[in-house]
Amino acid sequence: MGGLLVAIVGDANPNRQFNPPMKDAAKAKKAAQELGTELARRGARLLVYGGPFLEADVVRGFVAGKPAKDRSISMWYSKDQEPPPFAEETDHPSLFERRSERGADWEIAFYRSVARADAVILIGGGNATSIAGQVAIGTRMPILPLAEFGGAAARVWETLSAGEDLPTRAEINLMARP
Repeated sequence: MGGLLVAIVGDANPNRQFNPPMKDAAKAKKAAQELGTELARRGARLLVYGGPFLEADVVRGFVAGKPAKDRSISMWYSKDQEPPPFAEETDHPSLFERRSERGADWEIAFYRSVARADAVILIGGGNATSIAGQVAIGTRMPILPLAEFGGAAARVWETLSAGEDLPTRAEINLMARP
């Protein structure tokens, strides 16, 4: 299908408790939207999971970036927990490709899909974000945990080791900058 498949993982809900705490959820959501726009402009594809998480902001930005190819937003979910459509699916249905995995547990589709990605971006989030980050590190997948915003993405960033993991020291330092 072409284009780098980038998994977007995280949550910036100001009503949730994250460890470490989120540092400006509104700014994290804006950053997610800007990342989505830039990914579309660069010809990447998105891997999202639905729900009221950070993916909604990334998808909004991605669609605004006018992706060139249909089915450039791949949405995985478990068959028994199909999420509602993204708002953008109404006006841009050809951009979306839905894929359901058998079973009731969302974790089945989520973790299975992370392994199919070419890269992962982490912003905020909780336990699932932390696990997805460690899966990416363990498989030497390109990873961008945005530590600035806190949450599990910051914890994943703290575990990166230049020389042992894929990112260099300069890249690890860049990931933590505002």
